[in-house]
Amino acid sequence: MTRQVRIGLTLLFAALFVVIAFTYIAGASLWATRSASSRTTESRKPITDAPTDHPRTNPNVRVTVVHTPEVAPSNRIFADRIHSLPMQKKSRTEAIATHIKVQPGDSLWSIATSHNTTVETLKSANHLASDTLQIGQALNVPSTTAKPTIPVTAPASTENTLHYTIQSGDTLWSISLAYGVSINALEADNHLSSGAPLHIGQQLIIHAPTANYTPSKSSQALIQEAPSNLLPVYQAAGKKYDIPWTVLTAIHKEETDFDCTGQDVSSAGAIGPMQFMPSTFAIFGVPAPGHQTADIHNVYDAIYSTAHMLEATGFSRDPYHAIYEYNHSVSYVRDILRMSAV
Repeated sequence: MTRQVRIGLTLLFAALFVVIAFTYIAGASLWATRSASSRTTESRKPITDAPTDHPRTNPNVRVTVVHTPEVAPSNRIFADRIHSLPMQKKSRTEAIATHIKVQPGDSLWSIATSHNTTVETLKSANHLASDTLQIGQALNVPSTTAKPTIPVTAPASTENTLHYTIQSGDTLWSISLAYGVSINALEADNHLSSGAPLHIGQQLIIHAPTANYTPSKSSQALIQEAPSNLLPVYQAAGKKYDIPWTVLTAIHKEETDFDCTGQDVSSAGAIGPMQFMPSTFAIFGVPAPGHQTADIHNVYDAIYSTAHMLEATGFSRDPYHAIYEYNHSVSYVRDILRMSAV
């Protein structure tokens, strides 16, 4: 009995072993078949470039790979900048020169002012060693391609109208110097043709900012002696600060006899064409038009600074006191007032 039980158990275990072995072999065969099939399918898929920054931590993110056209090797290094760089236009102001001829009454100052440039620029462009000009002299006036400004002539004010009677020896040139008005303006205001002769007793109408100035013999002599190239400077500075331009001319004459070098130094330490003390110039010094900073040695800056000081010290209220503040001398004040016909 015991023997039969043992034989039965042995057969049972053998049967179970056969079943287990069969199942294992069948499963291994099926896995091998599926694995081979999977590798075949993968080998048929196209290969794509995977981005280097693939978000491995988020499998739900969809990544689209975009292929850009190939760039030639010589330009490839700049391929990522071609569309990011803005187009840059070259901006260049080309200098051009206007050629003019010096007319009666012209000076470097008046030409520079009318053409929006400086005296230094004109002298450099024409290789001039001094400020003296000759009638008919050809000048190159540097300018730019900027849109030109069209001058507008305002109607003359009747408040500054003077009726002048021609005296013996008068010319349009001498009258233009005395009253600070151009020859062209005199001819236009009086309907005179160019070069027309003047007659003693003839009446002229003068429209000028300084028409209230009546020249005396002293002032006429002063004006004839003054550098012609500085007359427009005296006039422009006087107009800006409401000072008779003949006063500025007289001060320049009295202080340095019309020195333009700026090298004069007095025993008291006054410096430059208008003899400013450095401490006074530090208060009243102003640059002339076209200059960046005021220079005590520069004749244009000195003239404008003198006009500025006279205005600041109350010339419009008391000319005598303002001139005395400039130079503490009674005889000096009298000389200035006499020469300037104020």
